[in-house]
Amino acid sequence: LDMDDFKKANDTFGHLTGDLLLKSVAERVTQCIRTTDTVCRRSGDEFLVLLSEIEHPEDAILVARQILSAIAAPQKINDNDITLAASIGISVYPNDGVDATTLMTCADSAMYIAKQNGPNQFYYSGSPYPGKVESLCR
Repeated sequence: LDMDDFKKANDTFGHLTGDLLLKSVAERVTQCIRTTDTVCRRSGDEFLVLLSEIEHPEDAILVARQILSAIAAPQKINDNDITLAASIGISVYPNDGVDATTLMTCADSAMYIAKQNGPNQFYYSGSPYPGKVESLCR
């Protein structure tokens, strides 16, 4: 998961507000997953979400939609009304890889495809939805 145009928020509202935004994003993402799943900040404005016990690849798509919706909900930080957007790349074990490095590389590539298609998008490159790009903005 990568925040769309996060640099713009940092430049507009300052780094202190940017840090609070990242904390808010982490909390919102955490509320969308189960206690058996993991959210971590990978770097800058990029997060990694590990859904450890999904039964079907479609489950990851449902969670991606929930996360995008949660992030897109307006929020007030330091008296500023802020709306954010994100891009999500999805990879699923074993369809897209059998080791962490391959899965993260696949998800990263999928995320960049989503990002190229505009804000609040996800891309899942594995079956059963090859080439599927979806948006909250339908």
